[in-house]
Amino acid sequence: MRHFSIMLLLGSLFAYPVFESPAYAQDDEDWLDDFEEEEEDDEAFERGDEGDSEIDMDSDPENIEEEESLEGDEAGEESDFLDEDSDIEADEIGGEGVDNAKLYRATLNRVREMGYEEELINWERYLERYPNTLFRQLINERMEALTAEAYGERIDELGGKIVDAGRAELDFNVPMHLESIDPRTRIRAGFEMGFPDFIAFNVDYEQQIARELSVHGALQGRYMGLAAIAGGKYALIKSARTKSILTGMVDLMLNDLTSAAEGTSSYAAIRPMIGFGQRFDVAEGLDVQVQAGAEVELRGRVIYSGGFNAFMRLNDRVGAFIESSSNLKRGVEQSASNDRPFAFNVFTVGMRFQPGSGEDTRFAVNTNVPYANNYWGHHFGAIQGEYRKLLD
Repeated sequence: MRHFSIMLLLGSLFAYPVFESPAYAQDDEDWLDDFEEEEEDDEAFERGDEGDSEIDMDSDPENIEEEESLEGDEAGEESDFLDEDSDIEADEIGGEGVDNAKLYRATLNRVREMGYEEELINWERYLERYPNTLFRQLINERMEALTAEAYGERIDELGGKIVDAGRAELDFNVPMHLESIDPRTRIRAGFEMGFPDFIAFNVDYEQQIARELSVHGALQGRYMGLAAIAGGKYALIKSARTKSILTGMVDLMLNDLTSAAEGTSSYAAIRPMIGFGQRFDVAEGLDVQVQAGAEVELRGRVIYSGGFNAFMRLNDRVGAFIESSSNLKRGVEQSASNDRPFAFNVFTVGMRFQPGSGEDTRFAVNTNVPYANNYWGHHFGAIQGEYRKLLD
């Protein structure tokens, strides 16, 4: 019994430091405290009290944490329009209305998963807050891309305006002998010199009333003599998205003013026409159009007219075109022995130039060759030139 008591006493002495060691007890308390703190953090995270990395644009941007602003960078997710070669330091301090790289990158991370409309709104607010931002060019490019996504395909018009492609101007080619099917505000002036003894001048002013509607007045040297023309055109279809145009045209004409000056009477006519054009993605753009109509003289004769034009932009300044125009009517050549009507068809080959002085100014030169004709009274061929100026 004595031996058992001694052994129990010795065991207690050795066991006491193990169960009552101050160091062990302290470690146990720290571990418990850490565990409780982790539980509190988890509960706070679940409640959304912490860990929210969204940036409130209305809050003070100086409170944005650096870890938050670089979150996307650590993941290797750079924005497509972020200038990686920028030498602007992340901690650079700007003046009034000036941001820095940290603020810009933080906003990038914030809008990364947003829809295009929401992201566009956020960039607009960003520019309002930082009008002198160091990244304005990048932001403007991004906003243009977002606008295109929000409103459909968009194109860059003359002058750099970005508009809805369904409402943008087409800048469709103007033929030489046919009518322009694109309602625009423009002026045209030109001449035609034929061999052996034909010369004619023309001038035409067109005023756009609406995008699809225009009126015009012209003096044209024609095969039937000088004519005064007034009329209008309306584009039933005019879309830069589909790159197509369908236009109806009506002109009132007073023909043969040259003969009237010599003492004979001129005559009036009405000319309804319809034209369709389509642009194809060939080279810098291929414009193809066809037109058909009739010139109804009030004295009873009908002249059928029409043709086609194909114009290819070779580069920003130069284009080439081919054209065919036809006039067909009952005339003096038609008799009991000759059933052929009056026919005068012209094939045209030419080039159009756009000088560097202005994108709205064009010059066109061409040569005309008659074919399949039964009337050769005017010329066997001609040269032609025209000046055009868009005024809208």
